[in-house]
Amino acid sequence: MHCYNKNLSRHWYAIILLCTVCMLPVFSQDSIVIPIKVINNNAFVSEYNIRTILPVQSTFDIVLQRGRIVNKERYALYHVGLAIALVNDSLVRSDYPVMRQHGEVMIPLDIAVPMLTALLPEYEVDVTVNAITIKKIPTHVKEKEKKTPVTKVSKDAIGFIVVDAGHGGKDPGAIGKGGIKEKHITLQIAKEVKLVLQQRLPGIEVIMTRTTDRFIELGERTEIANKMLKKGVNGLFISIHCNAAVVSKISGFETYYLSQNPSNEEARTTSVLENNVIIFENPEKRKRYGDVEMIEALMITTQIQQESAMLGTAVQKSLDKTIHEFKSKGVKKADFFVLRGCLMPSVLIEVGYITSPKEKKYLIDRNYQKRLAQGITAGIVEFIKEYNRNIANY
Repeated sequence: MHCYNKNLSRHWYAIILLCTVCMLPVFSQDSIVIPIKVINNNAFVSEYNIRTILPVQSTFDIVLQRGRIVNKERYALYHVGLAIALVNDSLVRSDYPVMRQHGEVMIPLDIAVPMLTALLPEYEVDVTVNAITIKKIPTHVKEKEKKTPVTKVSKDAIGFIVVDAGHGGKDPGAIGKGGIKEKHITLQIAKEVKLVLQQRLPGIEVIMTRTTDRFIELGERTEIANKMLKKGVNGLFISIHCNAAVVSKISGFETYYLSQNPSNEEARTTSVLENNVIIFENPEKRKRYGDVEMIEALMITTQIQQESAMLGTAVQKSLDKTIHEFKSKGVKKADFFVLRGCLMPSVLIEVGYITSPKEKKYLIDRNYQKRLAQGITAGIVEFIKEYNRNIANY
């Protein structure tokens, strides 16, 4: 048997308890102090401190690496690896991304401050050298006097364009007569689009989601684009596809932007065909398409949806001027999984029907592919001009 001094044991227990309390964020009835942690010269706030001390609810998906902080009807959505978060209906940006350290989620300070300000309208959020101080606003102070520093999307210039070649690898996409696969056509056109964009917009970085015949999950495609977003820098996401139909006489090109309300039944059918890609994806990650609450919030902000519609109109109009062999089917909206959660203006372009014998011959022709690329690029250039004018008038 081991003998010990009970008084000594109680003494050490009291010391340990006191040290533990001293290490926790300090708070009182009227104010809360949350420490700021510096990692690699960047300032962060612990998500653990936010959810354990503040009057909010928080969830985190370990598979998808995304989290949600909620206070009644107010919400904030973040994703590990992204320097941008969705706070209510606005985007908040940082120069560096959300990260995980020793299993703990660390939120950039310049995202955490406007996030907490929006989530806690009854509190005043101030930043000191090493902490965030959150104080209860006196009841006599009017709500309208409280500032909410939320960054607007339109202040950020277009700094990059992501060109997404639809399908790839084990996912062939639509297949035309003779075994022609959509995945090969989209890659060829995407490469041409990148080349023309680099020639016409030398100051803007152009990235492809894939440059070879490989499979990429739908959610990973937009993540490639979202990871490039940061303070002062916005981008465009262009996804290129070929359409398919049971009736071989159907032909033409069309451009889509994201919406949960399809333009018509044809638009709904097109989105269903493109969304079938998820049968090739990791079963654990498929829940990203069934998480209703997250989808509704991440679908798109009003401003991004308006800008996506503008982008789609510019591209479709330009294609109509460039392509004369087939008719324009217009700009439409539908719920495409590949566009979900894309935090920038984004469109999906159906360049033609691979199931149309006549149009298929054109789609596999390199000169026609170059013309398609010219039309798509001209539309993008026109959109950026209008976008820049909006920034100047903001």
